[in-house]
Amino acid sequence: MSVFANESLPFMKVVVATATRNATAAIGMLVTAQTDLRLVGEAADLTELLVLVKSHRPDVIVLHWDAFGDRIDQLHQLLELIETSPAIVALSVNDQLRDQAIANGVTQFAHMGSPPTKLLEAIRQTDSSGNPHN
Repeated sequence: MSVFANESLPFMKVVVATATRNATAAIGMLVTAQTDLRLVGEAADLTELLVLVKSHRPDVIVLHWDAFGDRIDQLHQLLELIETSPAIVALSVNDQLRDQAIANGVTQFAHMGSPPTKLLEAIRQTDSSGNPHN
């Protein structure tokens, strides 16, 4: 968690990684509207994601599983190289991929067909133990 210099309330830094601009914009607006979350970057590919993670050290990555799930092993290896391990919330249109995503090291899973509050709940649950790296 971080605190802006002019704010006393802690917040979680979030990076959104999706393959479509519409999804990125929608998730970005949702995160930005929350007082306890800060959108620190948006990525359309793995390279952009790693640059954002390295420069902003987010607490949480919201990862479009349908676009990036097949490269999760590579993502974990690259995160280890830059010595950071943000929580990962997988987001998918296919709720049946939940078990696969969790088995591959994501912290939480949210179905894209669910109300936006479910995604916010998944993001916040990464910090329920005081540590976003469950």
